Amino acid sequence: MTLRFGVFDHIEPVPGQRLDQIYRERLVQIERLDRAGFHAYHLAEHHTPAIHSLAPSQNVFLGSVAQRTTRMRFGPCVYVLPLHHPLRLIEEISMLDNLSDGRLEIGVGRGGVMEAYFWGQEADPETNYARYLETLAIIREGLSHDQLTYAGRFHTFENLSRCICARSRSRIRRCGTCAIPSRRRWRGCTPSSSAPSTVWRWRSRVIAPRGKSTRAWAP
Repeated sequence: MTLRFGVFDHIEPVPGQRLDQIYRERLVQIERLDRAGFHAYHLAEHHTPAIHSLAPSQNVFLGSVAQRTTRMRFGPCVYVLPLHHPLRLIEEISMLDNLSDGRLEIGVGRGGVMEAYFWGQEADPETNYARYLETLAIIREGLSHDQLTYAGRFHTFENLSRCICARSRSRIRRCGTCAIPSRRRWRGCTPSSSAPSTVWRWRSRVIAPRGKSTRAWAP
């Protein structure tokens, strides 16, 4: 197996720099990473009251990344699923995959209850986890089929056709689920029982679970 390097980013505040300058300089850095042969760039998702991240909307920034790079793979690490409407996320994933010529990689996670509370959601870990599971199920279904039908606790869709589809949905593969028990540290995952994460790579027609794995990234 070839050893490859990637970058995980928050886009942190820089004292004395304007926000627009920080974004421009980060995009220049990403262009250089692409030319230098880095394998992937991944961007975290944080919202108020987080103070260490300036990219609350990953897809807006990743749209620029798609146009500034030619070979490097990129994606979120992770989409905080309880905070996303699943249909909107399916559409934006499809847009990014087309804009990048199929270079998008997807990471999903549960996130923290605190951010959900500041978004006006329930400050209840069990409800938050239920939102995560349902949104994940809808995204898997929506990215794998031309029509979306789903009846759940938070969302219901019936024979919903979509005109925007992922370019490489014929290569979708779910490459690992990290179910994180407490007091155990798993590679590629937050060492916390409150933040299960999944990483996908676009490869096969059906998103087929490969079971629990200590590896978050597929070769």
